[in-house]
Amino acid sequence: MRNGRTAAAWCDALSEAIGQLFEVDVTQRWQLDQLRRIIAEIGDQATVGGEPATVEITLADVRRILAERIQGSSRRPDFFRGGVTVSSLTPLRWLPFRVICILGLDEAGTSGAGAIDGDDLAAAAPLVGDRDPRSEVRQALLEAVLAAGDHLVITRTGRDIRTNEARAERGPCSPSCGTWSQPRSLRPRRLLIAVR
Repeated sequence: MRNGRTAAAWCDALSEAIGQLFEVDVTQRWQLDQLRRIIAEIGDQATVGGEPATVEITLADVRRILAERIQGSSRRPDFFRGGVTVSSLTPLRWLPFRVICILGLDEAGTSGAGAIDGDDLAAAAPLVGDRDPRSEVRQALLEAVLAAGDHLVITRTGRDIRTNEARAERGPCSPSCGTWSQPRSLRPRRLLIAVR
């Protein structure tokens, strides 16, 4: 595994290693099948002019390619399993939860994608109808708040991470957050905003 190989050779070695290193229950065998499919796709796509690529790649290259393929697949949220559900701010509007905890709600966490990439021409000169990451994050936050049935817990950092100076409440965690403008039927029974 330390020496460089072609993509096809890496795929053969990884397929063989899967059988030797992993043993799963019959109900979880689909995970190994999915991994085998990902490796086979990598081998099928590693072609130049219709022929298998002859360029040797390193283990670091293979790890990067596998990480991109495995992490790139989004899964369906697995809610209602009878315990605690940890989730990103996925759309939660129509999924009622008794308690919603939003951790680390700061201006940085709700501003969408921070700095603009140098090659993102659409973000450099936005037009009407373009995506607005900040609005999308705020919409997801609103949906999470509306999903809270009994309790809504919001935490935020009250100090600057570099200077340890107190931060003023801004953005969605501003003082107006305590005076909900929602109709009473949409409010959770209890709201707690914790500053750490």
